[in-house]
Amino acid sequence: MWTPTRGKKFGVAIYNWSGEIKFGLPLEIGDTVQIFEECLGWYRGFVTKNRSIKVRYLNII
Repeated sequence: MWTPTRGKKFGVAIYNWSGEIKFGLPLEIGDTVQIFEECLGWYRGFVTKNRSIKVRYLNII
């Protein structure tokens, strides 16, 4: 079950990733991501430079 993250969470991409899975979020090095929900080690959020692409899944390593 997706639950809201506590407080605002942000991350910065340290690798490029094409977002090759369904609902994957494409990232470039340096992209800032706002994370707003989490579920079993997966996160939903958006890249702050393009807020039109929302509700994508991230796995944070």
